[in-house]
Order: sequence, then structure tokens, then C-alpha cells
Amino acid sequence: MRNKILFACLASMLTVSAQTVTVSAPQQLLRGVETSVYNPKISPDGTQIVFNTDVNHGLKVYSFTDGVTSTIEKGDEMVLGVNYAPNGAVAYQTARYTGAKLMRTDKTYGNVASQRVAVAVSGSTLQVTVDGKVSTYSPVDCYAGYLSASVSPNGKLILFQAAGKGVFVCDLKGNIVASLGKYELPAWCGNDYVVVQNATDDGHQYHSSQVLMIKADGSQTIELTKPISMTFNPSASADGSKVVYNTIDGRLFLLNITIEK
Repeated sequence: MRNKILFACLASMLTVSAQTVTVSAPQQLLRGVETSVYNPKISPDGTQIVFNTDVNHGLKVYSFTDGVTSTIEKGDEMVLGVNYAPNGAVAYQTARYTGAKLMRTDKTYGNVASQRVAVAVSGSTLQVTVDGKVSTYSPVDCYAGYLSASVSPNGKLILFQAAGKGVFVCDLKGNIVASLGKYELPAWCGNDYVVVQNATDDGHQYHSSQVLMIKADGSQTIELTKPISMTFNPSASADGSKVVYNTIDGRLFLLNITIEK
């Protein structure tokens, strides 16, 4: 009985009224200006996009406000782990090999403010910080580790990928709330939805890849792009109104999303 009550309480955190989702036609950004755009991340307020200028090299930021693109990092070193903080600052790492060892340097673009709720990954554990207190959880057995962990915009839930097992949502105490499927690179799209990459490959090259939008309780899945589109690396604004992604050939696209209750 206790487990049933716990499950009901967790499920209620994701329950929302019936919603209609309208998706605009894809809009290509930076056409004729930038030809190699990869790993785009849209800022929480939807006003700018940061992206690699090669698969894992270089870093630029594009502003919707004035249409200007600025260089943060040239392509001399690898640029990894790029993420926006809630206040719009960019945290990332530059990396280069020294002999056989990969040396990483943490960097920021803008001032990264402290967060009431934050999550970090260490192997197959989530390190969850709430009001300065750090707790460690392992919600899913996974020897290959966790990836792409993030906190929902309202600070109530955690989204992550367990390598080889799929995408999951848990609460701040590591209790699994939803299993969303065997996808990759999950990101929050508002508080009620997430976006993921759904790709197939043979271990050497991709056969298909699309962007999906999934309700955070797993009850609804929407195809934002088709499998033949070869689209990757989705990212969304905190209010869920904008989704960006790149194509396999390095083009950047924007979708405008309207969610009506």
C-alpha cells in the first residue's frame, strides 16, 4: 500500500490537463552565414543560441535580438559540455590532448549564478544539490554511466539518459517517475515536455535520426522531424516555445511550439 501511495504522489507531479501542441514549419537560421553549426543550445529565455562551429570544436553565440553572431572560442581546442545556466550564462569545457591524456579546462561566458537546485553526473550517479546540500543517487542500474542530466525549469524534476538503457525522469530524491524510451540527448521543453534525439546506426554511420517531443510522463509522443531528416541535438527554451536542432550537414533550424491547454 505504501508503494502505491508513493507512486501516486510521484505521478501527480507530472499530471497536466489535456494539451494541444502546434508546431511551426522549420525555419533555417544563419542561412548563408554559418555553414557548420553543430550541438546548438538555446538560452532559457529563448533570446540566443550557442553552437559549435565544427562537431566538437569552436563556439559561437547567435542573438535573436540583433541578429549578430559572436565568437566565444576559436577552433583550436575541443569544446565540450556546453550548457546554459538559468540566468543565461554559458558553462563549457575546452579540452586538448597532452600526450595520451585529455586535459580539460572549465570556462564560462557570462557570470554563472548559483542555483537552488542543480544536478551533475559522476559515472552512474546523479549528484543533486538542493539549497547547498548535495545528495547522490543511482536511479537506474547502468554500468556505462549517465548523460545529459538537467533539472526542469521549475526545479522539481530531473531528466537524464542512462547509456544503453534510455531516457528517464526522476524526482529530486532519485525516485523514477517516468521511463520515456531508448532515446538520446534529452532536454527539457518547458516543465511538461522534453525533446530527444531518436537515431539508428550500425556503429559506424547513422541510418536515420529525428527529433521527438515527449510528454514528461511518457503519455504522448510528437514527431517534430521525420527519421529521414537526419536531425540531431535538440534543445528548447525554458517555456517550451522554441526548439532548435542541427542537420547532419551542419545547418541550424528553429521550430516555434505552441502548447494549449
